[in-house]
Amino acid sequence: PWVDQLVRDKVYSSGCVIFLVYTLYKTVGDTVYNAVSSLKGAFMASFYIWLLFAIFPDGAQEEFDFIWWFGFVAGAGFIFCLLWLNWDINTAVFAISTFVGYWMVFLSPEQSGSFSKRLDIRYDHQETS
Repeated sequence: PWVDQLVRDKVYSSGCVIFLVYTLYKTVGDTVYNAVSSLKGAFMASFYIWLLFAIFPDGAQEEFDFIWWFGFVAGAGFIFCLLWLNWDINTAVFAISTFVGYWMVFLSPEQSGSFSKRLDIRYDHQETS
């Protein structure tokens, strides 16, 4: 059916259901606020990993080399600052949950994701989909 086609085209995924559950609330205003907060968190995570891949286009090539430690400290700093600055809970949840998956790809020598490199923005890559 048409839902299977949406999944194949990567328009719909389980992330859509999670987004819906976290954003729905009692009033339209609260729902819109939660949706904007969630999108803000996802955007922050995508922007940050885009910057990391701009600095180190290939990510970490070996475990525990300089780039791995840089990525580890930068990622831990991103999460710490996000929580310390006391962002809205939806912003924090979506920023961290989005970033952690991208972060694992950056730190993995056997990378399995396609990300924009060297400040190039490609809309068919993982951080923009």
